[in-house]
Amino acid sequence: MLKTYHCAVLGDPISHSLSPVLHNTAYKALGLTNWQYSKEKVSETELHDFITHLDDSWKGLSLTMPLKKTVMKLGTPCDYWSRALNVANTAVFTSNPAIASQSQIKLYNTDVSGILITFMHALHERICEVKKA
Repeated sequence: MLKTYHCAVLGDPISHSLSPVLHNTAYKALGLTNWQYSKEKVSETELHDFITHLDDSWKGLSLTMPLKKTVMKLGTPCDYWSRALNVANTAVFTSNPAIASQSQIKLYNTDVSGILITFMHALHERICEVKKA
């Protein structure tokens, strides 16, 4: 039997999040039947304990505000935007997250690249409309 791997989006509130639906659908489409994505209600004061109590089946987390800021003390920023903005919306565990050494939790900020892609797409559509006119 395949080992099950876990990821989740964390926040408070979090009940409204559709991230599990999106991620689990993607996992299924990619044939990752042993991966599960959930949502977990975690506050700023609970974040450290939550992360240190995870087992090695946990591979990553998505974080909402204010956890994007709080997580910076628990890992290593690994991209330009997480360092420049001092916030990260993605934590990737390179080994057992229960050993809370900074080298084992890699932090990324994908918010800016997501915004830029959206703007580039909108600009491209606008240019196409202007060319048609």
